[in-house]
Amino acid sequence: MRVRGIFACLASLSFAAVPLGAAPPLQPTSPWNVAYEDSQCTASRNYASEDKPLILTLVPSATGTAMRLLFVRKGGTATTQEQAELTLGAGKPMETYAFIYEAPQTHHRVYMVNVPMAEFRAAAAVPSIGLKTGTLRAQLAVSQLPEMLVELDKCLADLQDYWNVGKFAKRVSLQSKPELPIGLIGPGDYPALALNRNLSGSVGLTMLIDEHGKVADCTVDVPSGTGILDVVSCFLVQKRARFLPAVDASGKPIKSAFSQSITWRIAALSQADYPARALKNHEQGSALADVAVDAKGHPVGCAIVVSSSSNLLDEATCRMILARAHFEPAKNELGRPIEAHIKFRLNWMIPRCRAPVQTDPRLQEPVAGSQTITSLKGC
Repeated sequence: MRVRGIFACLASLSFAAVPLGAAPPLQPTSPWNVAYEDSQCTASRNYASEDKPLILTLVPSATGTAMRLLFVRKGGTATTQEQAELTLGAGKPMETYAFIYEAPQTHHRVYMVNVPMAEFRAAAAVPSIGLKTGTLRAQLAVSQLPEMLVELDKCLADLQDYWNVGKFAKRVSLQSKPELPIGLIGPGDYPALALNRNLSGSVGLTMLIDEHGKVADCTVDVPSGTGILDVVSCFLVQKRARFLPAVDASGKPIKSAFSQSITWRIAALSQADYPARALKNHEQGSALADVAVDAKGHPVGCAIVVSSSSNLLDEATCRMILARAHFEPAKNELGRPIEAHIKFRLNWMIPRCRAPVQTDPRLQEPVAGSQTITSLKGC
C-alpha cells in the first residue's frame, strides 16, 4: 500500500550564477520536499515566508510524459487564464496559456502550466525557472533540480507499481472500460475562456481507475498548450466518467490506468449557415444583438438592437448565438461570475453584391464579440 505524506528532503541550499545585467532569480527559503501521495507525486519548495508564500510545485503525469508546474502565491482569485511565457534557464521562452484558479483549502492563487516531460528534462540543469503572465513575474532559482528529479522518479516508479501503470500493466488481464463512452463531453462544455479567444487543441489524458471503477486522478500526458482546455478535460472526465474496473488473471478487480485523447475544436460559421432565402434574395448586412448571458457564460436571451435590414438575417443571428455561442461571464467587484448583457455583432456578406447602407453609430462601437459569414457564391 502506498503511504501518504512521506517526504524526501534535499536539504542544502545553493545559489545560482547570474549573468551580468540580469535580475537575480529569487532564492529558495526551504529545501525540496518530494511527497509520495496515493495518486500522484509532487515536489515543492518555498521562495518566501510561511505567511506570504511563493511556492513552486512540480507534478509529473502518471505515465511520466508531461510535467505540471504550479506557481502558488498568497491571495485568492477568480478562475481565469492568461497568456504566459515559461522560461527554463536562458532558453527561449515557451509561449503558452497559464490556467489560474484559487486552491480550495488554502485559498491561495495558483498559476498552472503543463509542458512535455522531454522538454523539461532536457533543461534539467538550468539554474532557474520563470513564469511571466499579466499578473505574475517570477524567476526562481532551482538548485539541485537533477537530484530532485531522481527522487521524483523513484516516487513515480512506486506510483506506477501501485496503480499497475507502464511496465506493471502486465498484471492486468482485462483492461478497464468506460461505461458511458458516448456523450461524455458535449459542445456546451467548451470553456468560454478558450472559445472567446478562438483557442483549440488536443489533450492526452491518463486516468487512474480504482478497483470500484472510480476515477481517482487524472493527469495530462500531452498538453494542448492552453491551460483551461487541459484542466477542463480532466475535470469533466473525473466528474462524469465511470468505468468497469480492470481485473487480474484470477478475475479480481485491480487498480489500473486508462488513456485517451480529447480534441477541442471550434466549429466555424460557414456558407451553410447563410439562410437560403436570404442568399437567393441577395440580402446582406450587419446585425447587432443584445445577448443575456448567465453566470456560466451561456446565452439565455437575444434581441436585435440594430437590424441588418433583413428579417431573415436578424432571426438567423439570434438563432445561432443562442445555439452556439459561449461567453466569458461578467464578474462583480469580488470577482464572482454574474448574469449580464453584452453586445454581439454578426456581419452577413455576399461578394460582389451591393451592401445596404447602415448608418447607425452603434455598429461602430466596441462589442464583446464579432464574426463575419461570407457566402462563397457572389451576385
